[in-house]
Amino acid sequence: MDIREKKLVRVSAFDRPFPMGDVLDEDTLPRKVRIPAAIPMETVGERRIVYSDLDFNRHMNNTRYPDMVCDYLPDLAGKWVRTLSLSYLREAAFGDILTVARTPADVPALEGIPETYLVRTTRPDGAVCLEAEVGLDSL
Repeated sequence: MDIREKKLVRVSAFDRPFPMGDVLDEDTLPRKVRIPAAIPMETVGERRIVYSDLDFNRHMNNTRYPDMVCDYLPDLAGKWVRTLSLSYLREAAFGDILTVARTPADVPALEGIPETYLVRTTRPDGAVCLEAEVGLDSL
């Protein structure tokens, strides 16, 4: 990835030493989501990890989580997902049944976005798999 041009670069086309000294601008990086345990969250459902969710290691593929998170938001009619930040904490394996919890959030960094939700998925052993922050806006 060429971070200056914001483009993918083929390894075969990369003809110079890797720029190890480049500094990333932290203001342009996605926020890490960490939901304090003390925040009360409503359990809104359960989600079984099925074969079509799996990656090569038989864990839920990270690309499946955004759709799953959106499935447990309130009615999205007339809205769109404006922001989505996911923090992966533990793997969810084939056959696991995740508990999905959410709460409306008041997140100062997302001012101007009418609705923001925090979502957490938990394995049966109590381990948190994912924490997410979703900002919704009107169409």
